[in-house]
Amino acid sequence: MELRRNWVGAVIGLLLGTPISAPAIAGEPRGFVGINAGVFDVDLNEQSYFPRQVHLNAGVWLREGIAAEVHWGADAGEDTNDGLAISAHSYQGVYLRWQSPQLRLARAHILSGYSWLELEGSIDDTDFPGRERFSGPALGVGLSLALTPTSPWSIGLAYTHHFLEDDMKTESIHAAIQYDF
Repeated sequence: MELRRNWVGAVIGLLLGTPISAPAIAGEPRGFVGINAGVFDVDLNEQSYFPRQVHLNAGVWLREGIAAEVHWGADAGEDTNDGLAISAHSYQGVYLRWQSPQLRLARAHILSGYSWLELEGSIDDTDFPGRERFSGPALGVGLSLALTPTSPWSIGLAYTHHFLEDDMKTESIHAAIQYDF
């Protein structure tokens, strides 16, 4: 637990200690917002569940190609297997985004950060076993395409692996639409 607390402190310190670059202040895009629809792949007891979720993300550019980003998500559908229904009740994440320059219409990015996922389970439509919150480091990759070379709008796909406690394998794939401002 102490190692995890130190890791979160290091990420927050890095975010707060990195000044915003001059190009971001001088008319370049300073931030972005997006909406994402996705699915989690949650492995419990060697069974895979695929709860769906919608989440929002917002970020601010700290330097060229580096942004601080936050995510907030909510349940959009559960998955049931052998009477056990699993939903991704809530999701939050804090990330650093390492983004490539735009090449034609495409940009690639890597997300590194920390995520919190609250899963809700029920057996045969009861409240058992209830909700449980998991947290841990997360690492993701994505690709976005601008709608035109000068458009602030882009669409994209992203994959994230969540290294949650209890060695629970959790991954997510999201389709996104984003606006740069």
